[in-house]
Amino acid sequence: MKVYVRAILLGFIVLLVGCKRPMKDPETIDPIYGDLLKEMKFYESQVKKFADEAEATRLEMEKEDPRTGNAKAIKSRYYGKLRDAETAKQMMVFYELHAKTRKKEARESYLVAFKTDRPWPDPKEYEAFQTRMALRKANRSWDSRTKKWSARLEEIKKAAKIGESGGKPEGETTKGH
Repeated sequence: MKVYVRAILLGFIVLLVGCKRPMKDPETIDPIYGDLLKEMKFYESQVKKFADEAEATRLEMEKEDPRTGNAKAIKSRYYGKLRDAETAKQMMVFYELHAKTRKKEARESYLVAFKTDRPWPDPKEYEAFQTRMALRKANRSWDSRTKKWSARLEEIKKAAKIGESGGKPEGETTKGH
C-alpha cells in the first residue's frame, strides 16, 4: 500500500515538474510591452490634463473682454493647450498601436524561443529598445546642445595665453600698426 502511495506521489511530482508548456500570455513578462503600456498611460493622462486646462482657459476667456490684450493672451494660451492635447493624443494612439504590434511580436518570438529552448525576452532587444526610446525623447533643439556664443567666447579667452603674444590671444594679429 505504501509503495502505491509513493509511486502515485512520485508520478504526480514528475508530472508537475516535468511538463513544460508555453505561457498563454507571454507579453505579461515582456519589459518592452510593459514600457509601451506605461508610455501610453502617461500620454493618456496628459491628454486629460491638457483638455482640463484648455477648458478652464476657455471659461476664463469667456469672462474676459474680447477687446483687451489680456483676452488675446488667454486665447493664445487656450489654443496652445488644445495643440498640446492633440499632440498628446497622437502620442497616446502611437504607443497604443505600438503596444498592440509588440504584443503580437512578443507572442510569436516567445513561441520561437520556447521551441528552440532559448531565453526570452532577449536582453539585447530590450537594451536596443531603451536606446531608441532615449533617442526619441531626446531634445532635438540645436540650442540645447551647443553653448551660447558669449559662453564659448569666455572659454576661448580663458584658454588663450594672454601674456605670450603681447597681451593678445593666440592667433590674433594686429594689422598695420
